[in-house]
Amino acid sequence: MLFLTARTEVEDRIIGLSSGGDDYVTKPFHVQEVLLRVRAILRRTGLPPAPADARPVLAYADLTLDEDAHEVHRAGRLVRLSPTEFRLLACLMSHPERVRGKGEILQEVWRYGFSGDTRIVDTYIKNLRRKVDRDPPALLHTVRGVGYCLRLPRHAPGAR
Repeated sequence: MLFLTARTEVEDRIIGLSSGGDDYVTKPFHVQEVLLRVRAILRRTGLPPAPADARPVLAYADLTLDEDAHEVHRAGRLVRLSPTEFRLLACLMSHPERVRGKGEILQEVWRYGFSGDTRIVDTYIKNLRRKVDRDPPALLHTVRGVGYCLRLPRHAPGAR
């Protein structure tokens, strides 16, 4: 188990490592360093590292997105998405609970920036909500004037 945290106190490190952690890395950290630490843990445990080209399965609440199989499941039910809807959901799931602005989404999903008014993101979010948020709790949220995010409703059990 590898702890990635902003908590830098010695007591926090002791608690983390005493509770079964193999390593403890504090923010800010470099991705390459974390990758090397994970590989070291895998070597010590005897588990083979994942292939370099392996794509992750993203998960949040009861929603999973498998990039290799190009499949999305919500509460165990297959959700059929267009390629663009899939990329949009992957964009939001890659940073759950973080608000993503329209410009950032346009760049990541459509590979272009746009500083003016566009409704393409709004339209795709509406389509995605119809498919992904068919049953409660709703996971796709609008932060007015800022953008969109994937998170549990603030009043839902298990919400952070």
